[in-house]
Amino acid sequence: MIESILKAGDEAGFTASEVFHCKVDRREYHRDAKTQTIHESQANRMLIRAFWENSEPVGIGLSNPDLRTVRHRLADVRAAVMTGRRRSFAHLLPAAVERMKLVIMDDAYEQIGDSHLLELIDKTNESLVSFPGLHLVRFSFAKSLKKVQLANSNGLTAKYRKTNYVLTLSFARDGDLVDISENRIRFSQLNPERLVARAFNLLGAMVDTEPQETANQALILSPEAAAVILNELADGFKLDQAIKRGKPILAAATVTLADHPLLDEQSGSVPFDDEGVTGKEKLLINKGMFMTHVSDIRTAFMQGRSSTGNGFRDERGVVPQIQFSNFYVKPGAFALDSLLDEAGQGVLVPLLRLKSMDRQRGESVFSAYGYGFKDREIGRPVHFYLKTLLRSFLLRVQKVSKELRFFQFRSNVGSPYLLLSGRFDGSGMYLI
Repeated sequence: MIESILKAGDEAGFTASEVFHCKVDRREYHRDAKTQTIHESQANRMLIRAFWENSEPVGIGLSNPDLRTVRHRLADVRAAVMTGRRRSFAHLLPAAVERMKLVIMDDAYEQIGDSHLLELIDKTNESLVSFPGLHLVRFSFAKSLKKVQLANSNGLTAKYRKTNYVLTLSFARDGDLVDISENRIRFSQLNPERLVARAFNLLGAMVDTEPQETANQALILSPEAAAVILNELADGFKLDQAIKRGKPILAAATVTLADHPLLDEQSGSVPFDDEGVTGKEKLLINKGMFMTHVSDIRTAFMQGRSSTGNGFRDERGVVPQIQFSNFYVKPGAFALDSLLDEAGQGVLVPLLRLKSMDRQRGESVFSAYGYGFKDREIGRPVHFYLKTLLRSFLLRVQKVSKELRFFQFRSNVGSPYLLLSGRFDGSGMYLI
């Protein structure tokens, strides 16, 4: 059918066409104290991008594609839209993708059923025994199989399959609630015991409800807390956003920041992006020096560059936008103990929640929950506010640990522990 759609684009008068076909089969389980539900869904999207010699391409989306409807839609669009003066970038659509071995498919996917779900629930309940006062409020599990097929008028035909498992546990302790989630490519990688321990640690840090200032100046962000900041500040590394801001990105020599779609068994990994550009590692910052922004074909073309392979369609988008795959701070050679030793005393922050963001200035304020520490001894919980900008955050990273962990946001974001320098401003606000 895809070949017929490309031919229909030619017949409608377009100079080139691109067809992106995505099927997703999903099964979800939800369980709380009162109810248990199972939900199955299937999504079948056919997305067409049609080009002419001049002007912007048009996008067409169909949830239940059939060739007759496609032909009518293409003919209607071609008749209604006038061409402009902007040169087409259809010639930059890839003609082929490199073949590579990338582990993003669990061969046991079809066998994962109710018995495996009960196993996860049992492991979760068994782990709770070791953490007094911690209660499981809700258990959610989802598995999905994504099938992608891509073709264009330049001769490209490519496809891949990808599995994903999401375990989300909601916990309560002393009136506070927290959701802990884990995304994995293989079912065997899910670890409910680890989620229970994380929940206990996070809820323990939330004992103090009023923000307070501490004399300690050093700050150590956990991988999860650092990933929250990276996710909020990531737009600064997208080429289209960088054009608007026009400010250079600076970082400490300890920082190497990458986007890498070819990491085995990571939820952000793909062999090629939604435009067919073969994936590869991009160093955005290398030892403190800015290297590149990420881009899709359209944005790169407008700036006289080549796409970095970061053109992806979201669940509702018809045309690709710039997005990350696996976006992360590369780990260093130090254990967490080394960061604690160098700091001497300070605050270890396991949990950050975005409070406000000034997108015009690129400034973010987070509610921070952590523990004071001195000479490796963890002390009382501390709650304060943290304010930062992308430039100052990256410049104040003094040391990077080797314990890299990823967390799923819109993209897969990872970080080790980060030791940062900063200061309190006298009102409970920590500035970095």
